[in-house]
Amino acid sequence: MSNQIKCLWGAFALLLSMLHRADAASQPRDRWQTIPLISNEVLSARLQVLRVASAADRDWMILEIKNLTGKPLSIQQTWFGLDAERRDLITDKAICSGSLGPGSVFGGVITSGVVRVSSKIWPWVSDGLGCPPKSGLKVVACLRLDLMTGSGHFASPSRGFAFNWIYPDAKDIGAMKDRLKELLRNPQYTFEHGEQLRSLFAYPEVAEDLTAGELLDALKQRQNTVDGRNVIAGQLGRRFANDPNVIIVASDELRKGKIDDVLAGGIWNPVFVPILVDNFEKTGDSSTLAYVLGSHRGDWASDTQVVARLSAALLKHRPLLARNVSRLGTNDLFAWAASAHEAAIIGDRGLLRILAPALDDERMAIHPHEHEMANMPDRRRMSDYALEAIASIMGISLYQEYGLHRGRLGLEPLTNCNRAIADVKKRMSELDSKPEAK
Repeated sequence: MSNQIKCLWGAFALLLSMLHRADAASQPRDRWQTIPLISNEVLSARLQVLRVASAADRDWMILEIKNLTGKPLSIQQTWFGLDAERRDLITDKAICSGSLGPGSVFGGVITSGVVRVSSKIWPWVSDGLGCPPKSGLKVVACLRLDLMTGSGHFASPSRGFAFNWIYPDAKDIGAMKDRLKELLRNPQYTFEHGEQLRSLFAYPEVAEDLTAGELLDALKQRQNTVDGRNVIAGQLGRRFANDPNVIIVASDELRKGKIDDVLAGGIWNPVFVPILVDNFEKTGDSSTLAYVLGSHRGDWASDTQVVARLSAALLKHRPLLARNVSRLGTNDLFAWAASAHEAAIIGDRGLLRILAPALDDERMAIHPHEHEMANMPDRRRMSDYALEAIASIMGISLYQEYGLHRGRLGLEPLTNCNRAIADVKKRMSELDSKPEAK
């Protein structure tokens, strides 16, 4: 019975979506709504929005700015701040809310007449709205426009409006497939190009016919997140991670020291390990160790040769780690702490003697740019960093065995932390006394 209800509900949602589309198509004059934003002697601005839109639509949200001065008008920045609540189109139940961006959308000189800004807006909003449920969404939006011009600063009050964001029908899905293939074949190094790719890839039916070869060809033509390289890498990782050609391309990128495709796409294969170890030996790149190798320890942590190579490379590129910690200056403490974390990732027990002296160091390892950060990072003692690294290497769970947690000023509660340090020292001493440990 439950399956029948789901089928009926799905059919009803699809029918409602079709009715919304048919209603919009039957009233061409009412397809668009106009939201007035600013009007004065210098300029006027308004927003044009489709009442019913989907990811198949382009240029469905347009900002119009009109120069009323009779002479060229310089606009340094146009800030487009759009917040919206998404509600189920059938039940009116709130689903989520938040910003849809896109931020700065226009700057330049309006000589006369009207400038229409669209390509800097609708791709971001489409991507932000994502793939709606089959029943569709009612989007209750609030817009604030802010313009910095050569003739003054003009800001609109918050303007509310609503529109429906519906699931594309079969015909629209076909058109979206064609548009996606066109975009993949013709890369543009613009943010809006990348946003369009993101919004189209959000619909599984749109990308389902793409082959690994087509995605690889598109990947090779792109540079980074601006033109959507990371989105394409994500598709390869989800659908073709074990494809031999994907592994070859990813290996070639890793040999060049480029890890973005592996990170963005979740592309992984154990054959990457020796390539990454080579890279770390040559460069000491912390991202290679922390974000890639560290996420796949199961494929190398038991290989003593790999661990030994990584450990030797760490000491080569982080000589601070092997120095007498008591002689380190305040400015060196945070760098030592970061190196201790890397030692924990590698897991070489030979590094324990290097880390142990810091268990008695109560100084705070303060981030060198702490005061420049938007959010004040938690401070931690050198002994905290050493304890966590040593416990990780020895396979000790500080949180389960000692009930410790991270607080604003280090591991807490302090009495448990002191007990853990004493206990770990004892365990290390016992480890040293074993003949096989020498």
